[in-house]
Amino acid sequence: SGTLANGDKVVVNADGTVGKAGLFGAISSNSGSSVSNAGPTNAQALRTAFLDSGKIVILYGDQNNSNYITASVGTISGGTITFNTPAVLVSSSEQNWNLVALTGDKFLFAYRKTSTGSPYYVHYAVGTVSGTTISVGAETVDPAVYSNPIISMVYHPAENKVVEMQRGSPGIGGSFMAPRVVTVSGDSVSFGSVGSSIGQENAQSWSAAYDPTSQKIVYAWQQLPGGGVWEGATAVVSVSGSSASVGSVHVFRSNQIGSQAVTVDTTSNKVILSYSNTDYSKRYFKLGTISGSNLSFGSEYIFSDPSVTEVSGTSYLSYDSGTNRILMSYTAWLGQVAGVHNWSSQAVVGVVSGNSITFETPIVLYSPYVSYTNYQSQYFDPISGTVILTNLNNDYEVSAYAITTAAKATNLTTENFVGIADGAYSTGVTATIQTAGAVDDAQSGLTAGQAYFLKGDGTLNTIPDTPRVFAGVALSATELMI
Repeated sequence: SGTLANGDKVVVNADGTVGKAGLFGAISSNSGSSVSNAGPTNAQALRTAFLDSGKIVILYGDQNNSNYITASVGTISGGTITFNTPAVLVSSSEQNWNLVALTGDKFLFAYRKTSTGSPYYVHYAVGTVSGTTISVGAETVDPAVYSNPIISMVYHPAENKVVEMQRGSPGIGGSFMAPRVVTVSGDSVSFGSVGSSIGQENAQSWSAAYDPTSQKIVYAWQQLPGGGVWEGATAVVSVSGSSASVGSVHVFRSNQIGSQAVTVDTTSNKVILSYSNTDYSKRYFKLGTISGSNLSFGSEYIFSDPSVTEVSGTSYLSYDSGTNRILMSYTAWLGQVAGVHNWSSQAVVGVVSGNSITFETPIVLYSPYVSYTNYQSQYFDPISGTVILTNLNNDYEVSAYAITTAAKATNLTTENFVGIADGAYSTGVTATIQTAGAVDDAQSGLTAGQAYFLKGDGTLNTIPDTPRVFAGVALSATELMI
């Protein structure tokens, strides 16, 4: 079962087949759930809120219904996600909507009212989920006029506030970004004053994550200094009452930054930052530490996937507190077939240890997409113990996945090691296995006369592992008597 390379250590499986000894089962996903009535040529600008109750609320423009702002509730059960029949929340065609989960079954959504013409105001409303039904409170209209829409909304649980990042705020103007605190009480919404601007003008591609240890929000974005190239920057935002203050801006890469994503590993107290640049075959990672109002980063780490052409598409991060692992989902480019670009939606687990991060084998969520995936969100759901991912591709299809990031477990026991493969074999064929008393000559780096034990990951070591499995005695650097 599975492929074998010459010299692989072999175990007997429960079904009587043999396979390579090692660590398996790190990441798995359901097959994806399509949203009812949100199929091809239908949904646009998907936004997602993950509620404390384990429900999912998606918000999108329904292109089959005059682009009305429409919502659907997803329910997670046993790794399966089902969505109810979508319902219209705003019966007009608007722009730039966004939403954020509050506590319990509540969420806040906002949109820029454009259907009535200029001036354009931002409208806010609180939604409540009961079962699979959404009820919406009265709208609150922000009296300020903005040159651009709300970019992001993040819930701050310690203060029970929402922090929104806006472009072109009154008093800030232009294309500068600034934070503002929003207070929700029941179905009423009120606003604090706009904070100081953050970063350079024309900042874009914002990503944010809340750090429960420092009780601050981490932001990462792209910015374009005058006459320069796109660079990556981060900062932390602190909240006190109805005010938001911006810490020092840290430029983490100053040349040709692409898309970025950020999350917080609450076990190691590290900020995890992912980004791309002009080397499209790689994604880059840095681990950061918050100290007061400052954020600093260590060395750069690289993730690459040799099975695809590019991994530089939009990526998203979340931290699974159940397994202490990072999940990155990303869009990979597979190349062109008959002139058509093919994309794949994939996911990979990262494990933080000290100041470094390592990656396991990626899985494919869906392949091939004939177009690029975007408007993606993901979140760890502690109720189901899975990472929930929603996405929308350029064919306007909405999908949701429940992903398990359980730590790898060895298939080695004290009894099932049978020998070493005498050649390379594909899955399902008959293989020749060298057993006790035979001499395998496909090893390397051994010390003659030294006893070797088989580790849980399938490698040899002179120190016994758990379980303790004796593999043999080295006759030379390449030979092992089993």
